[in-house]
Amino acid sequence: MAICTVDGQMHDCGCSDDMVTMQSVTKPLFYGVCLDELGEEVVHSLVGKEPSGHGFNKISLGRNNIPHNPLINTGAISLASLYKAGQPMSSRFSAAMSKYQEMVKGFPGGIHFNNAVYLSELGKGHRNYAIGYYLKSKGCLGDDVDLKETMELYFQMCSVETSIKTAAVMAGTLANGGRNVFTGDQVLTEKTTLQILSIMFSCGMYDYSGEWSFNVGLPAKSGVSGLITIVIPDRMGIALWSPPLDSYGNSVRGVQFAQKFVQRFSEGHNQNVLHPFSNKRHSPNQSLPWSWTRSYSTVQQGSTQRDNFKQGVGNCFRRQSSSVLFRNAVRAARFLPK
Repeated sequence: MAICTVDGQMHDCGCSDDMVTMQSVTKPLFYGVCLDELGEEVVHSLVGKEPSGHGFNKISLGRNNIPHNPLINTGAISLASLYKAGQPMSSRFSAAMSKYQEMVKGFPGGIHFNNAVYLSELGKGHRNYAIGYYLKSKGCLGDDVDLKETMELYFQMCSVETSIKTAAVMAGTLANGGRNVFTGDQVLTEKTTLQILSIMFSCGMYDYSGEWSFNVGLPAKSGVSGLITIVIPDRMGIALWSPPLDSYGNSVRGVQFAQKFVQRFSEGHNQNVLHPFSNKRHSPNQSLPWSWTRSYSTVQQGSTQRDNFKQGVGNCFRRQSSSVLFRNAVRAARFLPK
């Protein structure tokens, strides 16, 4: 687990340095990149905004004969066909990766590409190929679209690799209105970021999205790698990773953690989801029930305290329930009184 606040403070526990492919967690970010590049009118002429009510890899379309939303496979493949169409494949992927890198600029580690996962998906992603041909047959992809290149770009974006900490920083950028939490650079426009969060809120957890909105009430996106990112606008981004999945394709413990989180803390559950981003960023210390007084650099320098923290909670994500995990994690870091 890792947390990144909008003023750049970090907290993590467990295997937060492990690398994991983003899979579907990449979709809201790629959607935002496409919105800034192409504009809302172009993007939503080919992709809808509605929850599908079906599994993420369902071969189906919504009203107007277009994919339901950009966070399921049909919608993401359609976006891949649009993004910098006609340019060389290397340029298309590197341009998207550059945007991702801007979101985490200033944080050590960065974002990488897992070629082994890409080659595996390229060779065995038969259902996604079927979705591509289905979209082509329904006229959702233009006649001039190269389906092979479209699928390659889609698989490449799913094979982007990140640590749990870095995923939290990307979520923190969305919480910060599209601004990098360390540099202050505007990576995505605030309008685009609001549209991303709206789609994440209603469609981000596959066909569990309705239950998630009711029980958790925060924008989130899950992936079949076991990664979940959660955004609390104007406050923080959270990244959770636990590979065992439920029948919807969401991390079992990640979902449990989120439910316990909103029960334990007043922050969340619709309080800020639709609230416009403020021009002035307020420190989360002013409103959250715990106080973080150490910046990321200070935490890095305090190696002894950090080692003690890791020793106490290093494996708790695998051994304990999510509610016990979070309580022990913040207590070990001395953020909450015992």
